[in-house]
Amino acid sequence: MTTWRSAAFFVVTAVAAAYPARADNEVMIRGCSMLSDAERIQCLEAVARGGAPDQSAGIVRSFTALRAAVTTGISYVNYTPLVQSAATEVALLRDRAASDREREAAGYFGKAIDAYSDAATFWQADISFYARRGNAEAYAGGLPFNLAGVGHLVSKWGLPTEKSDIWGIQRGVPRSTALRILWGKADDYYRFGSELLKQPQ
Repeated sequence: MTTWRSAAFFVVTAVAAAYPARADNEVMIRGCSMLSDAERIQCLEAVARGGAPDQSAGIVRSFTALRAAVTTGISYVNYTPLVQSAATEVALLRDRAASDREREAAGYFGKAIDAYSDAATFWQADISFYARRGNAEAYAGGLPFNLAGVGHLVSKWGLPTEKSDIWGIQRGVPRSTALRILWGKADDYYRFGSELLKQPQ
């Protein structure tokens, strides 16, 4: 079921997509007002930066859409295009960065994309593993990362593990735990980069 908050998100992102350079501020602000506090602030910042340089405007638009989506709820199918869109904006920022500050910010945004992308990898592995008959019952404690081929992500991000299977042989990580941690790290990196872009030249 579509919630009022996710509906508001789609209104905002649809307007932003229709007017990539300078969205109609009045419509955007109405859409922003329907979001939760955290997303509303980010959304209003995006509106306020309508006249800012393109390298920051594109980043703000794409990350605002992505961050709002993971907060309000999104499917894997709809998640990956948002990550790809944000990754494209980061690549453009890297190419156009004209100062050390912008290059450093691009580095943080790149780390955010890394976390978002690894979340997609874990999510896809989880979907594939639990699509097999019997796995949902046998490994109810969380995705057995070694069997699913994502053990490197558990080590890379320090994801907490717990008993996965009914026999107590495999360790696992629940999907909700992995996504929450990875999205949290991505959000931190985005904030670091955003703060750098807000600094005066």
